[in-house]
Amino acid sequence: MADPDPARQRTAAAEWRTLALLLTLMAAVLGWQNGLGRPDYALYDAAAGLGGRPPSNDIVIIAIDEASLAALGRWPWPRAVHATLLEKLRRMHPKAIGLDLILAEPDAAASGAADAALARALRASANVVLPVLMESTSAHNALRATLPLPALAASAAALGHIHVEIDADGIARSVFLREGPAASDSGGGAARWPHFALALQEVAGPKSASASAHQSLPGERAPNRPREGTWSRDHWLHIPFAGPPGTFPRVSYIDVLLERASAADLAGKYLLVGATAAGLGDAYPTPVSGHSRAMPGVEINANVLDALLHGRGIVRTAPWANALLSALIVLAVMTGLLRLTPRQGLALVAASIAAVLLCAWSALAVAAVWFAPSACLVALALAYPLWSWRRLEATLTYLGREFERLEAEPDILPRAVTHSARTGGDLLEQRIRAVEAAAQRLRDTRRFTADTLGSLPDATLVADSAGKILLANRTAARHFNLATATDLHGRYIADLFSALPDRTGRGVPFSWDSLRELALNAERAAVEAAGPDADKLSVATTGSEIEKDGGSSRLIVPDGSASESVELNTLDGRRLLAHCARSVGSNNATIGWIVSLIDISALRGAESKRDEVLAFLSHDMRAPQSSILALLELHALDPAGNSKEDVHARIENYARKTLDLSEQFLQLSRAETKEYEFSVVDLSEIAEEAIDEVWVDSSGKDIGIEFHFDGEPAPVNADRSMLARATVNLLTNAIKYSPAQTRVTVTVAARDGWFVLEVADQGYGISIDDQRHLFERYRRFSTPGAPKAAGAGLGMVFVKTVVEKHGGTIAVASGAGRGTCITLSLPPYAG
Repeated sequence: MADPDPARQRTAAAEWRTLALLLTLMAAVLGWQNGLGRPDYALYDAAAGLGGRPPSNDIVIIAIDEASLAALGRWPWPRAVHATLLEKLRRMHPKAIGLDLILAEPDAAASGAADAALARALRASANVVLPVLMESTSAHNALRATLPLPALAASAAALGHIHVEIDADGIARSVFLREGPAASDSGGGAARWPHFALALQEVAGPKSASASAHQSLPGERAPNRPREGTWSRDHWLHIPFAGPPGTFPRVSYIDVLLERASAADLAGKYLLVGATAAGLGDAYPTPVSGHSRAMPGVEINANVLDALLHGRGIVRTAPWANALLSALIVLAVMTGLLRLTPRQGLALVAASIAAVLLCAWSALAVAAVWFAPSACLVALALAYPLWSWRRLEATLTYLGREFERLEAEPDILPRAVTHSARTGGDLLEQRIRAVEAAAQRLRDTRRFTADTLGSLPDATLVADSAGKILLANRTAARHFNLATATDLHGRYIADLFSALPDRTGRGVPFSWDSLRELALNAERAAVEAAGPDADKLSVATTGSEIEKDGGSSRLIVPDGSASESVELNTLDGRRLLAHCARSVGSNNATIGWIVSLIDISALRGAESKRDEVLAFLSHDMRAPQSSILALLELHALDPAGNSKEDVHARIENYARKTLDLSEQFLQLSRAETKEYEFSVVDLSEIAEEAIDEVWVDSSGKDIGIEFHFDGEPAPVNADRSMLARATVNLLTNAIKYSPAQTRVTVTVAARDGWFVLEVADQGYGISIDDQRHLFERYRRFSTPGAPKAAGAGLGMVFVKTVVEKHGGTIAVASGAGRGTCITLSLPPYAG
C-alpha cells in the first residue's frame, strides 16, 4: 500500500541527512584538532588513573627526604657531601647514576675545593649524568639552557635536560626526548640535549648503540624547526606513568651516606638522586597524582626511564584517524536514531557514549594508544536532543493534521460529550488530548466490531488482501483446533484451508484461491445483473434460497445479487459451508476478505438420521404390518386353506417382530437421550443378573454359560438398568449366533486400572470387514453357517452408546468361524 503522505517522508529524510551531515562534519573537524583540549585532558587523566603497573626493579630513587634534611641540616648541602655519596654509590656498581641537582653555581662556602672533590667523584664513577636546566628568558619568553659548572659538566658521563612539558591545564603529561637550542643559535655545532632519562639509558647501554639511538626513539616526531627561532624539539613522549607518587622504590640519602642501605639492593640498578621532600626541588601535578601531593621531578624522570627501558610510550592517534573515527561513530548513531524509537534512540546514544569512553580508556590501558573522544562525545550528546527536537516538530504537525482528518471521519457509534481537546496545556498536550479522544472513538468502534464478530455463531475470518488473518472469532478458533481467536491472527487463510478440507462435494480439490475466485465471479455476475444504472453493489453474504448443485451452492438474495459458497468435507468428518466476500476501499481496490465457515454437520447428521428413520419405518416397520394384512386377506379369500390357529400364530410372530423392532429403536433412543441415574453398583452382580435373565434361551440351545469371577468387588458408577440391558444384549447375541451345545464365557476382572466385563462365545464369528461396521445403525450381517440376522441392527449400537455414556470403551475380537469376544472396560468407582 502506498504511503499516505510521501511528502512527509521526504521532509524527514532531508532533515535527517542535514543533521547527520552537520554533526559528522563537526565531529570530524574537532577530531582533526585532536579534541577539545581540557575536556580530553580530563578524560586522559581519568583513564591514566584507572590503570597501574609494577614499576621497574632496575630503578631506585635516592631520595633527599625529610629524614635526610633532619640529619644533614638545611638545604643546600655542601658539595663534598654529594661527592661522598657518589663514592659510596660507585662501590655498589650501579648501571648509571642520575644526579638530579642544579649545579650551575660554584659552592661559595668551600672556595672551590668542594667542586673539585665533586668533579673527581664524577670522573671516578664515570657513569653519572648531570641535568641541564631549561629556563625562560625575559625576551619573548624564549628558552635557554643552563648547564652545570664547566668542571662538573666535563667530568660527568653525560648531560640531559630535565624539562617537563606543562599542558594548558597545568598538568605534566609529556616530555621531549630531544630538546635544545637550534643549530643556527649555537654556531652550527650544538646538538640538542637528550632527556635526562635518555642520557642515563645511553650511559648504561653500549656506546656503539648511541649513534643510532636517535633514529629509533619513541614519541611523535617533530620537524627540526626553531621554537620562536631559537629552540627545537623532537620525539614527543607522553609518559605512561607506573602509578602515583611513591610508586618507585626509594632509599633515603642519609641511609646511603651512613651505609645503612643494602649494597645488594642498589647493585646493577639505575640510581636517581633527587629531592622528594615537600617544598624542596621541582614537583609537578600529573595525571596519576590524584588528590595527593605533586610528583617530584626525579620520580617523573624515573617514569620516563622506565618507559624507555621497556619500550613503553603512549601514542596519540593521528589527526586524520581521530577525525575519521569520530565521524564514523556519529554517522552510525545517527543511522540508528533514524530507525529506532525515542527510548531505543536514547539508549543507543547513552550506550554509544559509554562505549566510546570505554574503548578510549581500554586502548590507553591495553595498547597505550590515546584516542581523543571529546569531539565524538560532544556530537553524540547533541545528536539525540537535536533529532528529538526535529521529530517533535514533525509530530506536532502530524498530530494536528491527523486530528483534522479524524474529526472529518463519520462516527459509527454515538460520540460521547467531552470537553474541548484544544484548550488547556501546551500545544503538544492539546494535540495529544485531541488524538486521544479520536483514538478512544476508534478503540470503541474496534471493540464494538470485535464483540460483534465474536458473538457471531458462525466461524468468521477477516483477512487483508493477501489472505493474512486480521480478526477472527472464537468459533473459528474451535474449527481449527486452537485455544483462542488470537492464535489465528497473522496466519494465512491459504495455509489453514490447505490442512482443513479434504475435497469439495463435487469431488474437486479445494483451495483458498478457488474460494476467492468464486467470490469474484459472483461479484461480477451481480454487477452484470444490476445493469448500468447501479452506482454501487455489495455482494450479499446471506440469502433466502439455496439451489444445490452437488457440493456448490449459489445463494439467491432478494436484490438479485449473488455470491458463492462451497460445502467441504473435513478430515475429521465435519461438514462446513465456506463463503467468501471481498472488501474494497474508496478506490474500489481489494483491501480484505471476509470468510465465513458454517458448520452444517448437525444439519447433515439430522438429515442422515431422518433418512435412516424413514428407511426403518418404510421397510422394517412396514414389512411385518404388510405381511399381517396380506395374511388376513388370504384367509378371507380362502378360510379353509389356513386354519385359524395357524393364522393367529403367524400374526403373533409378525406382531412380536414389530414389537421387537420398536423395542430396539426405543432402547437406543433412551440410551442416547435419557438422563442417566448413576449409583455405585458391582459389575459382577450385573453380570450374574444378566446370566439369570438369558438362562431360558441358553438352555433351549443347550449352551452352557460359565462365569469367571475372583470374588473381589468390582464397583463402578453406573445406571444399573441401562448397563444391565447392555449386558443382556451381549449375552443374547452370543447365544443367538452360537451353535447348540457350545459354551459362552462371562468374565469380570480388574485390568490396568479398569474393570472389564468380557463375553466370549464359540459361535460363527464376525469377519474383519463386518467388524468395521459392527456399531453402525441398521447394519445386519450374515456369516456362513449362521442363522439369518434378525432385528433392526441396533443392538450393538445400543451397547456402544451405553458404554460410552459410562466413560468406558468396547473392544471386539473375532473372526469368521472362530467365535467372538466382546470386552467392556469401565472406570472404577473413585469414591
